[in-house]
Amino acid sequence: HHWGVGGDTVGHEPFIERLELFLTAFPDIAFEVTMLVAEGDLVVSRWTATATQQGDWLGIPAAGTAVEYTGMNVFRIACGTIAESW
Repeated sequence: HHWGVGGDTVGHEPFIERLELFLTAFPDIAFEVTMLVAEGDLVVSRWTATATQQGDWLGIPAAGTAVEYTGMNVFRIACGTIAESW
């Protein structure tokens, strides 16, 4: 996965480790998917996330601050699974 912040992860275990760090910092995160578009082996999602920072994240101390942000991901599908994402 190409995170965009903090470097890439390759493989299931490194991805799970990074995701666990993120979920520790934002344990109440919720995503609302607002759009999905697929073409060939790519799927694009647009989403809105809401969360409260309850743990340190990338050197930013926990502040209990509620956040809302939007983003997009592009997923490359191979053999019925996500092979790569941005």
